[in-house]
Amino acid sequence: MKKITKIILVLLLVLVAFSGCGGSRDDDSGRSYYGDYSSYYGTSSKEDTSSKDTSKNSSSTTSNDMKIYSFSVAKIGIPKEYASQLAVVKKSESGKTYNVLLRVYEKTSKLESEMDMDESLGLLFEIGYTKISKFSSMSGQDYPNSKVFAKDSNNYYIYTEPSDYQFYRSDGGTATEEKNWQKLQKIGDTVKSHFLKINDAKSCTTKIKDSDENANNYSSKHSTSSYVTSQKCSLCKGSGACNHCVFGHCPSCNGKGRFDCITCIGMGDCGSCGGSGYTYRGTGLNFKKVQCSRCNGSGDCRSCGGRRYDNCAVCGSTGNCSICDGTALCSLCNGTGKR
Repeated sequence: MKKITKIILVLLLVLVAFSGCGGSRDDDSGRSYYGDYSSYYGTSSKEDTSSKDTSKNSSSTTSNDMKIYSFSVAKIGIPKEYASQLAVVKKSESGKTYNVLLRVYEKTSKLESEMDMDESLGLLFEIGYTKISKFSSMSGQDYPNSKVFAKDSNNYYIYTEPSDYQFYRSDGGTATEEKNWQKLQKIGDTVKSHFLKINDAKSCTTKIKDSDENANNYSSKHSTSSYVTSQKCSLCKGSGACNHCVFGHCPSCNGKGRFDCITCIGMGDCGSCGGSGYTYRGTGLNFKKVQCSRCNGSGDCRSCGGRRYDNCAVCGSTGNCSICDGTALCSLCNGTGKR
C-alpha cells in the first residue's frame, strides 16, 4: 500500500512539473517559440532583397522601358507602361517638304470619336521630319504648334501638338479620365528626350518662320531700290513679289498640292470598322461578324477611297500659286517692281 502511495505521489509531482513548463513562452526578444515559425526567424533577408530591387528600378528611363518604332531616318521610343492606353499610327506617305513619321493618340478618345462622328480625336502629338536642304520651304506654311526639337546630319525633327482639345468620351467622361488624359499629354517630353539618346542627333530649337516673317525677309532680299527708279508697281508696292502667296506656294494647300482627308485624317481607313472591312453585331448566340455597311467591306475611308488625301482644287494639285504660277513674282510688273 505504501509503495502504491509513493508511486502516485511521484506521478503527481511529474504532472505538476510539466504543467509549469507548458503553454506559449516568450524569449528575451518577445517572440513566441510557438505558432508561425516565420515570425520567430523574421523576414529581414527578404526585405533587404526587395529594397535592393527598388533602388535598381529607380534609374532613369532606358530602352527596355520603351517600345521602339524604326524608320529609315530615325527610331522613336514610346513608353511601354502606357501602351494599353495609346494608339500609335505609323505614317508612310511623304509630303514635298514635311514628312510625318508617327502620330500618337489616346486610344479610347480615338475609338469613341470614330464611332460617334467618323472623325479621329485623341491626338497627343505627332513627330515628323524635313531635310535640312528643304527646311526653308517650310517657312510661311501652316504648321501650328510645331517645333524643331532635334537635328542630325541630314534632317530636322519636328514635334507637333494639336491646337485644339482632343479628349473625347461619348458620355462626356469622368474627372479621373480627364486627369489621366493630362498625364498622357506629358509623355511627349519623355519621347523627345529618349529620341536624342537612341539616335545620332542633338537637341535643336530652330524656329519655323511664319508668313509675316517671310514677307519681311523677301522684301529685305529684294530691296525696292533695285527695282524702283521713278514709280513703284501699284500692286506689289515695288517689292516685285506676288501679293497672293509666299515663295510661289498655293495659299490654299501651302504648296502641298493636296490635303489630308478630313474624314480619316490622312489614315485612309474606314472610321466604322477601322480598316478591317467588317464589324460585329448581336449578342449571345446571335453575335456575329458582318460586312461593314459604311465601306462595303473594303476597309477604305468612304470620302477619299483609301487614298488618304484629297487633291487641292485651287492649284489643281500642283502646289503652285494660281496667280503667279509658282514664280513668286508680281503678276502685274513680273517682278520688276516698276509700274
